[in-house]
Amino acid sequence: MDARLGSRQYLVALVALVVLLFTVLSMLAPNTYPTLRNLASMANQMAPIGMLALCVCITFLIGGIDLSIVAVA
Repeated sequence: MDARLGSRQYLVALVALVVLLFTVLSMLAPNTYPTLRNLASMANQMAPIGMLALCVCITFLIGGIDLSIVAVA
């Protein structure tokens, strides 16, 4: 599994970057960014993008390269 995914250093760096961005944005806008309402809004906006990513992933896995799934959606 590690041969396919590469080293875990990239994963650790990515998680550290997300935590750093969350911390910096929370300090820059403490009244608006780290609120539950804002986090719920971001989660609702990312759901359709995640579903489209899953559709494209399934298409790639079965051997067809068809990016029109996103255009149709």
